[in-house]
Amino acid sequence: MNKCSKCGKAVDYSFRYCPSCGGQLYVSLDTSNPKPEMFIDLFNSLYNLLADKNNDRRSKYLPILSENIIARRCKLEYEDDYRDMIRNLSMKFVPPDATADMYYLSLSNTLAGYTYRFVEELIVKRKSEILSEAEKRQLMSSLFKEAEHDLKDSCYKVLDPGNFVDNRVLFCFSVRWKNGQLKYLLADDIYQRVWFSNILSQNIATSMKYYEKIFKILVPGTDVTAIVDRKREVIEENVEQDLIFGYIVKLCESLSPY
Repeated sequence: MNKCSKCGKAVDYSFRYCPSCGGQLYVSLDTSNPKPEMFIDLFNSLYNLLADKNNDRRSKYLPILSENIIARRCKLEYEDDYRDMIRNLSMKFVPPDATADMYYLSLSNTLAGYTYRFVEELIVKRKSEILSEAEKRQLMSSLFKEAEHDLKDSCYKVLDPGNFVDNRVLFCFSVRWKNGQLKYLLADDIYQRVWFSNILSQNIATSMKYYEKIFKILVPGTDVTAIVDRKREVIEENVEQDLIFGYIVKLCESLSPY
């Protein structure tokens, strides 16, 4: 049985936090031959490391440019969701502090997707091959040709292709377009189904709790559970989209290295 490095008590590394002291749990990310059965342990360990901005090893696993790409997309999504919330609640103003968790949830879920791809590469011991300049141009051209109106009608209309971070967000969208990222999956189908469903359900459960907290602030005295249940389908879709985008950010480090 493994032990928590903080309190020393026996613990199952499939948890993100020690049930005794609440400390973050880690297994070695330098395992030479990780098995598929280690996916959750490795995922939780790497996620904890990346979520801790004070960890001096963080930059080894998350380039600042990837972090900026994630933050840019999450900020646009949050601002769009914020406007929708004002309309849906018929409120003229919603204090940003009350909805800040929506932004951090998006960041957290996207970081989980990034971590997912990272651990997939660790276990399979392979990365996707670099795309040629012609292939990258074709991807971007297809995106603008086929999804131009969708982009212009969305929160992403402000993205500037001439800005490196914005251009990279658009490149990630071009890989995502029509589920194009599926051809870059590394693990066998059975592992993908188990891994993804586990991570998705885990992040949905966390997100539902945070939304209950948000609505308790916004509409005190109301049955927030009923409100969140009505939004469940939207929340689940948002979590899945966050996970996929994070996965693609990491994937694109291989397809088009910085």
